[in-house]
Amino acid sequence: LLELIKDLKKNEKNKILIEGHTCCDIAEPEPLSLKRAKFINDYLVKKGISADRFKIIGLGTKKLLFNDNKNHKKNRRVEIYSIY
Repeated sequence: LLELIKDLKKNEKNKILIEGHTCCDIAEPEPLSLKRAKFINDYLVKKGISADRFKIIGLGTKKLLFNDNKNHKKNRRVEIYSIY
């Protein structure tokens, strides 16, 4: 994240997409995957990056990397993409 902050401060027109992911579907008023994305969003804002440079989404289990029980925890992640 420190490298991302450095890059965003250097390139002030860059915008990013923050995707939150989970390993399991959990019934919650606010999905855990969205909470993960918001956590990163809030961290970047605290570090001085404007919130209007981010789009955040929670994808839940829509983009699983692993479908087996042994590796399912690796689906718990946040992915960040540049969008210009």
